[in-house]
Amino acid sequence: MNILYICYHNPFGTKGGGVMASHAYLRACCDIAQGKLDLMCASYIKDFNDNSMNISKVIYVQERPFFKKLMSPITGYMSRY
Repeated sequence: MNILYICYHNPFGTKGGGVMASHAYLRACCDIAQGKLDLMCASYIKDFNDNSMNISKVIYVQERPFFKKLMSPITGYMSRY
């Protein structure tokens, strides 16, 4: 089974309950996928060192430019992912 895990914040941070919950959920998905998990996250998250997770590919997504954010109600494109 292939899984695409889309993360809006850093699941490898150290502070906050949401970070710990996201990390636990990512770890559970890694166990279910058995090495066939692709992680999509924001480009500022580049500091994870957890080798115990079986993540096959990490996709970094840049933030949208300000002009595209302003035009999003017209174009209908609302998310960076």
